[in-house]
Amino acid sequence: MELSIESFEISVGKALIKANGDIDIATVELLINAIDKQEKKLIVLDLSGVTFIDSTGVGLIVHKILESRERGMEVKLESIPEPIHNVLEEMGIYEILNELEGR
Repeated sequence: MELSIESFEISVGKALIKANGDIDIATVELLINAIDKQEKKLIVLDLSGVTFIDSTGVGLIVHKILESRERGMEVKLESIPEPIHNVLEEMGIYEILNELEGR
């Protein structure tokens, strides 16, 4: 399956990026470009339409969350389907992000 990306300005300083399909090595560049184009203080990444994610996709999400913090921005994950949530949980992503928020 391919990946489609929709971007919306929700309010001043807040953008929504909605991903639909697979986030993997073949499609991850689309998501990188969508996030990098945003100059909003808060980017909400809606994963409700994501059907598959591989380690490349997980790595991208973590990298973009960390990079955005360095730039004074924030990327938040929203509407994570259970299979995707399980992958993130099994890889320890939530623990890593929680530890970083505590710093």
